Amino acid sequence: MATAAGIAPRPPMMESHLDTLRMLTALMNKLEIPRANIHTHPISLALQKAAILRWNGDFIYLTADAIDKLTYNDPRAGGTETNLQMAYKLQLRALLSYYHELSHKKRGGISINAPARTLAEFKEFWVTSYDPTHPIVPWWKMTAKSEGLSNWNKSIKPNARDFKPFREMNLWIEYKESFLITLEAQNLTHLVEKSPIIHDDDLDSAQWKFLFKVMKLTPQSQVNCQEVHYR
Repeated sequence: MATAAGIAPRPPMMESHLDTLRMLTALMNKLEIPRANIHTHPISLALQKAAILRWNGDFIYLTADAIDKLTYNDPRAGGTETNLQMAYKLQLRALLSYYHELSHKKRGGISINAPARTLAEFKEFWVTSYDPTHPIVPWWKMTAKSEGLSNWNKSIKPNARDFKPFREMNLWIEYKESFLITLEAQNLTHLVEKSPIIHDDDLDSAQWKFLFKVMKLTPQSQVNCQEVHYR
């Protein structure tokens, strides 16, 4: 059946096969694995053992922890299960980070084997931008975090001056009520919940910094978020 654009969608089996070829091509072009060795190289064997056969269907969803646990059956040692060498793990982590970083900048998944995605570009990223100590964050989560923080700033327009100073203990109940109302108006009530569920680390960090600023601007205040919650 043709699509609205007049182009019939690929059958699922064809797309899966193409995605497997996409994966093999990325390994050859970016990690410089010779075509003759692509099916016997330790990286390929480890990915096959973990059933990571497709680029868009499997590889881009990997985590750093999953890569660190990759093993393969070494044919040179009688098929003994062997941990994938650290150098190869770092290559895979750099490749995955490269994909997510560029996809985040493009605000959509890039074509890893497009002519613009050269080996030189990948190597430059590896040398200048890649940090193996940082977690690998999928591009769609990075985009969501940026939008969440941006939307909060645009829609709420947080203002520390909206929070009244706390000066006298006999006015604690009144102050607490005013404080909570202001938190709610600025969509910050989760900051004083006992066990909040954090969905966006960037947004949560920005909101905590903002609340800390609020406390600094009310130097005579003897209150903190725990007191607001528990009293």
